[in-house]
Amino acid sequence: MFGTYANVAPHLKAGTLRAPAVANGSRAEPLPDVPTLAEEGCGYIDADAWFGAFAPAHTPEQVTSALDGLLNTALKDSAVKEKLGIQGLYALGTCGAGFAAYLKKQHEEYSRIISRPNRPLRALR
Repeated sequence: MFGTYANVAPHLKAGTLRAPAVANGSRAEPLPDVPTLAEEGCGYIDADAWFGAFAPAHTPEQVTSALDGLLNTALKDSAVKEKLGIQGLYALGTCGAGFAAYLKKQHEEYSRIISRPNRPLRALR
């Protein structure tokens, strides 16, 4: 199963669940000893859970820039980082063109996965 760290952390800590790999492009910060699926030979998969803020199309640049600044300031605040970390969330603060590029990459990757013929999956240790 795939689950977000926040959802599975209590079970991992209790030892009732084992994480054989993470489905991210890099190892998860709270699980440095758990390899990625790519490291396990399953190919590159980046199935990050993410949250984003969106504005309507044609929102003036000065408004989106102001929102970008406010959100990034909040995400850099130590109290906010701590509260997000408790939930297993680690903010990147990617905005504007960077976030748009990330969304495009995710769309392309999931489209590729969905449209490929069925292939058997390799079981992890």
